[in-house]
Amino acid sequence: MAATQYLPPMPATLGDAGDFLKRELAPFLGRLNVMLRCMLTSAIVIIGSMTLEVPELALSLLVVFYVTQSNVVLTRLVDAMFIVGSTLAIGLSILLLKFTFDYPLLRIVAASLLFFGSVYLIRVLKIGVVFFIVAIVVIYVQSFVDRTDQADVLIRAVLWVWVAVNYPIALTLVVNTLLLPAEPQLQLKAEIHRQLTALQTRLTQLIDGTTNAAPIALAAVQQGALALQKLLRFATMRDPHYCEHQALQLACVATVSRLYRGASELPDTLAGTSAARLAILRELHTNVRALDESVTSGKAYRYVGAAAPEERSAVDLVPALAELQRALHAYADLVASGEEPGKPSAREPMLAPDAWTNPAYMRFSLKTLLAVLICYVFYNAVDCRAFIRSC
Repeated sequence: MAATQYLPPMPATLGDAGDFLKRELAPFLGRLNVMLRCMLTSAIVIIGSMTLEVPELALSLLVVFYVTQSNVVLTRLVDAMFIVGSTLAIGLSILLLKFTFDYPLLRIVAASLLFFGSVYLIRVLKIGVVFFIVAIVVIYVQSFVDRTDQADVLIRAVLWVWVAVNYPIALTLVVNTLLLPAEPQLQLKAEIHRQLTALQTRLTQLIDGTTNAAPIALAAVQQGALALQKLLRFATMRDPHYCEHQALQLACVATVSRLYRGASELPDTLAGTSAARLAILRELHTNVRALDESVTSGKAYRYVGAAAPEERSAVDLVPALAELQRALHAYADLVASGEEPGKPSAREPMLAPDAWTNPAYMRFSLKTLLAVLICYVFYNAVDCRAFIRSC
């Protein structure tokens, strides 16, 4: 089941802004863990930089917050890419200064072109995060030239940037590996449990005839499907078991997403619920709980119960219930057959298919470059460094 990226609409009114903030600041699974890891790593970086007099503390903290990811697999992947990117950025910066040190206009133009290209590659490459740090470092180094006309001092400052970027990466890797590691396998099971629990709550509501359960929005369904696919990808990278049975795990994730979508389409109440319909509701509730337990324990899932003909006709009257039953039966039959489903779809290409035809990438790069150049001019015009030192 493919999922597309869902971006919530920006607030248009004051009331919408309040709802937007409430939604964005709401707690979610793993948020406290990420916050604690960021806070601990930042505290260590601040103490280390001030004690050892490592310059560019602000840049070091920026790296900490960007490198700390939702789980240990993603954190290690971003760490490796940032190390490669920062090394490439320092090399490009030194090479740029070598040929343009005495020509300010040429230096700014060349740095702008490098920044523009890096931002463009961020959007079109699968490993675009490498060029994120390249863009930041290349344009940040240009502010050093305005402070000194001594080449050796300038190169020393540029090399210190490499230290300021990479030692927080090492600290982040240590903290995320040894302290409070967020394993994608556990996160995947927790997300599956959350979605199946929401479905069980909706089924219980229909069985009891209550209306106190919160509805499931389409946005939550889309985000849930995307989260499951991402977590499965990271779990496959982390655990050999998931890698060996990737196709079956993908079928499980697709089934859970299908069930969660069905939960969002269930009516609030079922007027005049018959005994046959109640029986099928209880059967669905039992099987959803059994699926949840099978994912948690790692045991094979089997469909519990068999609906009578009159119960099947009753469930067909509610399309969402029929969809839930078909999804559970399909996954149970797949598990019972003992055969792996077809291989998962091919991996995404390294380069976006519309990399050279979509003007959105060009516009994004141009707007980002203009914003950076405006900040650079303002930064030098008001002499922010001298102001900070005086304070």
